[in-house]
Amino acid sequence: QISFMERLDQSLEELACDSSWSGRCRRVRSLIRDHLGGHAAREDWPADELIALEEIGAILDALSELDEIEPSPPEESFRNALTAELQRPIGRSGQTGVGVQVVGIDRTVGLEADLVIVVGLAEGSLPTRPPADPLLTDSRRVSARTGLPTRHDHAARQQH
Repeated sequence: QISFMERLDQSLEELACDSSWSGRCRRVRSLIRDHLGGHAAREDWPADELIALEEIGAILDALSELDEIEPSPPEESFRNALTAELQRPIGRSGQTGVGVQVVGIDRTVGLEADLVIVVGLAEGSLPTRPPADPLLTDSRRVSARTGLPTRHDHAARQQH
């Protein structure tokens, strides 16, 4: 029977055989599954450990995308990038709603904030223009002098 250390050593040698970011990330996922078990083995894990494992998955997803930039990185580059990412604090620090918070746009739903600064958006991509109202078009709103806002009014209000 092969000892744990021998299996781990063999797995690490196999990791070196892959030459792409995505291939190495797949091998790391396989290592995690082989040595830490699947979903059933993690049922009793503390919430912090599950969050950390989820963060590792996100790190591997991000590193996999580097194939487009450098298809065959040296093994040392992969190791250094993975090490740097794994040394970042896992999860969030501090208290939500206090101080500065940096999050992806998908995590802002329901967030209460005094000021929001969104970086990297193109005009019109967020917020999107509302679709035309099939029952009361903008031209009818204006001609009927209802005072109801038009799509242009909505867009202008969202920009400020």
